[in-house]
Amino acid sequence: MAEGTAARRHGWVDLAKGVAIVMVVAYHALLFLETADVGVAPLGRARLALELYPMPAFFLLAGVMQRRLVTTRWAQVWQRRVLPLLYLLVVWSLVRFAFFTALPMVRSDGPPWSGRDASRLLLVLVAPDSIYWFLWALAAVTVLTWLLRRHPVPSVVGAVLVSGAVTSGLVVTGVFAWDRALAFLAPYVVGVHAGPWVVRAVAAMTWRRVALAVGVVLLVLAALVAVPLTRRVPGAALLGQAAVLAAALGAAHLVGERPWTRPLRDLGRRSLPLYLVHLYPVALLTIAVRQVPALHGTPARGMPLVALVTVLSLLASLLVARLLPNRWRLLQLPTTLLRPRRTARVDVAAAPAHVPAARADVPADAPRAPATAGAPAPELQTEDR
Repeated sequence: MAEGTAARRHGWVDLAKGVAIVMVVAYHALLFLETADVGVAPLGRARLALELYPMPAFFLLAGVMQRRLVTTRWAQVWQRRVLPLLYLLVVWSLVRFAFFTALPMVRSDGPPWSGRDASRLLLVLVAPDSIYWFLWALAAVTVLTWLLRRHPVPSVVGAVLVSGAVTSGLVVTGVFAWDRALAFLAPYVVGVHAGPWVVRAVAAMTWRRVALAVGVVLLVLAALVAVPLTRRVPGAALLGQAAVLAAALGAAHLVGERPWTRPLRDLGRRSLPLYLVHLYPVALLTIAVRQVPALHGTPARGMPLVALVTVLSLLASLLVARLLPNRWRLLQLPTTLLRPRRTARVDVAAAPAHVPAARADVPADAPRAPATAGAPAPELQTEDR
C-alpha cells in the first residue's frame, strides 16, 4: 500500500468517526435537555434520521479494521478485543452508578432510575441498559463473527437478514442491548468479511456519486418519516443506513485531508474516551441550564442550546480524558489481566508488541486505548485491514 493511500484512509476514517461521535453527543444532549423541560422540542420522528449514521458507521469501521479477526486464534481475540471491551463496560458502569447516586436530581440515561439501581449492576455483563450497551454489543458481535468465521457468505447474508428483521421491528427480544447488537450486526460483519471492497468503494466515490447517495437518503427518509408503515418493511432501515454511509464515507474520503477537517479528525481519533466520558458533562450541563431561565426560550426550538451543550460537553470530555491518571486504568485494560504471550513470534505480523490490547474503534470497535501507560497510539496503517 502506498504511503499516500494509507494517509488518505487514515484521514477519512478518523473524519467519519469524528462526525459520528459529535452526533452521538448531540443526541444525548438533546435527550437530557428534553427531559429537563427547558424548551427543547422532542425528537419525534427525527430520532430515526439520527440513528442512520453514527452507530452503523462505528460498527462498519470497526469491522473494516478487524479483518484479521477471521484468521486470529480465540486466545488473541479474547485478550485483544473482547476482554478490553468487557473491562471498560464494567468499570464505566460502576462510574455511572457512583455518579448518578451522588446526583439524585439528575435523570440518568436509559430507564429513568437505572443509574442508581445497584441490582442492575449484576446484569451489566448480560443485558446492560446504559449508553455503554455499545461496548457489550461490540464484544457480542465480535464473538459471533469469530464463531462463524469459516462461513463468510452465510454470515453476511444471515447478518443482513437478522439486522433487517430487528430494525423493522419484526424480531424484538425485549432486551435493549441484545436488540441493538442484532440491529448493528450487519454493518460489522460486512466490514469484517468485505473490508477491502468497502475501502475500494469509498476510494472510488466522486462528488457525483455522493450526490446520488444523498438523493437515495432523502427518498428513504421521506418514506420512513412520512409513511411510518414503511419502517415495518424488512431492510428499509438498512437501505437508509447504506445510503447514508455511502454519502458520508464518500464525502469524508474526498475532504479527509483538508485542513479544516482536522478538529473532527482529532475527535475521531479520540472517539472511545469521548464516548465513555461525555455522559457526565452532558448531565452536569443540564443541571446548569435549568438554573438559567434565559436559556430555556432559545430560538429554533432549542437547537442552539443543544449545540452549546454538545460543544461544551466535547471540550470537557477531552479535558477529562487527558487528565485521568493512567494508574486509575479507566481508559485501558490493566496489563495484569493479560496472560504472557508464549507464541508472540507467531503473531508478529498481526500484533506488534506496542499495539494496544484492545481495538475499540467507536464508539466500534469504539476508538482505541493504549494497553500500557505511555504506549503510542498506532496509526491506521497498523490496524487490521
